[in-house]
Amino acid sequence: MRRKRKGFTFIELLVVVSLIAVLAAILFPVFARAREKGFTAECLHHLQQIAIALQLYAADHFGHYPPRDNDWEPLFPYLRDRSVLVCPAPTAEENFAGRNDPLVGPGYRYKGGLCHDDWPEIPLASDSAPWHSGGRNFLFVNGRVKWFHDQDGQKFRLGERIPLPGG
Repeated sequence: MRRKRKGFTFIELLVVVSLIAVLAAILFPVFARAREKGFTAECLHHLQQIAIALQLYAADHFGHYPPRDNDWEPLFPYLRDRSVLVCPAPTAEENFAGRNDPLVGPGYRYKGGLCHDDWPEIPLASDSAPWHSGGRNFLFVNGRVKWFHDQDGQKFRLGERIPLPGG
């Protein structure tokens, strides 16, 4: 007479555990990339809010943006929350101390002395470093915000005119 089994054998348990491990190994990089894209999108949103604040400042100052490089203080009355001046990427947090202070922590670089009527494709502000998927977010004089791969973004210098594609 055969005895009835009441559970899994050791081999069956090992097979299930190994399948779960393989699936986890496949999915973890996918989730990490999705998380990084979320930080990139949040950073783009921060730059859009900075663009709105710069446009409001320029409207009150005859079309001129704040005159000094990396001086965010003139924008404080136009920003609802100063935390938009801090990059949300966790790699930025790991590489810098003082993340909670927007004037010290890893934020954005800004080129002062430009005017609203300047060439529209001049980079006005950008991330401090390429944190986002090997690239950097840029804010242009015309208010456009875009991510560029670091190979493309290296040719951009804040405050310098760049040629438009096809022109």
